Amino acid sequence: MTAEGGAAYLIGVLPPGLALEVPGTEFVLGNKTLSGVRMGSSNMASDFPYFVELYKQGRLLIDELVAERITLAQVNEGYDKMRAGDQARSVITFDLPG
Repeated sequence: MTAEGGAAYLIGVLPPGLALEVPGTEFVLGNKTLSGVRMGSSNMASDFPYFVELYKQGRLLIDELVAERITLAQVNEGYDKMRAGDQARSVITFDLPG
């Protein structure tokens, strides 16, 4: 599915022991690359301040990715919803004293 000179990326965490098979000749002759991506392969020191600025400008819509806000006491229910496929992302909120 990757065009000549293109790149394919493995995103996320694969199950332990999973083997992937790729057509080697097609990759070599097509000058293609295959890379893994962990946590977006971000440079935290430079990328996160940039992401914060985009969020503050309204150009990075993070709030729309949050299904619900839960307390630490509700974390097991949050996992249950995730496993059931009801939602993908909950954010745990902490009430700090003072």
